[in-house]
Order: sequence, then C-alpha cells, then structure tokens
Amino acid sequence: MGYKMKFTALSAGIWAARGLTLARLLAAPLFALWLLRGGSLGPGFFAFYLFFPLSDLADGPLARRSGGARPLWARLDPLADIMFNAAALSAAAWTGRVGFWLPAAVLVLGGRFLWRGPEREAGAAGRAAGVLFYLMTGAVAAEAAFAGGAEWGGVLARAGDAVSLYAFMVLLAKLGAGRRRGRRTPGGGRRGRSTRSPA
Repeated sequence: MGYKMKFTALSAGIWAARGLTLARLLAAPLFALWLLRGGSLGPGFFAFYLFFPLSDLADGPLARRSGGARPLWARLDPLADIMFNAAALSAAAWTGRVGFWLPAAVLVLGGRFLWRGPEREAGAAGRAAGVLFYLMTGAVAAEAAFAGGAEWGGVLARAGDAVSLYAFMVLLAKLGAGRRRGRRTPGGGRRGRSTRSPA
C-alpha cells in the first residue's frame, strides 16, 4: 500500500510538471492576442503574465523531485519560455511598445539554445538573457495592465533596445567560442598546423 501511494504521488508530480509546461505552450498565443487589444488591460492581464514565470519556476524542480525529468521535456520547457517571450514581445513590438529587435533576439538566441541543446548551451550569460526577456515581458505586461501606454512608452523602448544589444552580444560570444573550440584538435593542437617539430 505504501509503495502504491508513493508511486501515485510521484506520478501526480510528474503530470503536474508536464501540465504546467503544456499550459504555458498553449497560453502563450492567448497572452499575445490579449496584448494586441491595446489600451489599459487591467490587473487580470498582469496576473495572467505572472502565471508564466511562476509556473516556469515550479515545473522543473517538480519534475526532478518526482523523477520525471526526460530529454523531451527538458526541451519543451525552454521552448514554452521562448514561445511565450517571442509571442508577447512580438505583440509589444506590433503595438509600438518595443522595437522588433527584441523578439528577434529571443528567437535567434532561443533557437540556438534549442538547436544545440540545454546541456551544451547552459551558461550564466545565456541564463541572464532569458531572465531579461522575462523581465521585459513583465514590464510590458505591467505597462499594459496599469498605465495603458501613456507613461512608460519611451522607457520600455530604450530598455528593450538595451536587452536586445546584450542578447546579440551573448550570441556573438557563443559563436566566437564555438569557432575557437572547432579549430582545436582532440589533442589540444590546432587543425591545419603540423604538431611535429621541423626536421
């Protein structure tokens, strides 16, 4: 009986974590469409935004504690974050709140992360970019919920430009690091050069 109860609890934790990830994937376009309405969207809109970062903080630890961490879900979790930020910031750019460089930065940096895999792309600079994308989306959500575009417009746009610049600098650093690693041979030398001493 005890084993069965433990198994049921683990299963519930796994499916709760997966449910949160899937809910973020499905809710991302709804958030973007709501943002496109324009005007003051009210506190409910900001509460809707809070679901995304809070569920992101919850689903990973919940899956790991329940023994449900799997490679597929390790990619779906960041995909949900990338989709949400890209959709929300694209809507913000469409309504003139931020520049289109910002959602482009989310897609380019996030696309590289998904292509190469979390195990290869993990790094403090990339994680900081992900946090900044969420903070920018939160600032857009707060502006749309409470200010209606009247007070924060210029500040949001300049902050978005700064985050875009940081993200592209991170991307260039990663590309440069990848080229440097690619030029090294497994023995530590560089391709295209002889490792033997002159005769």
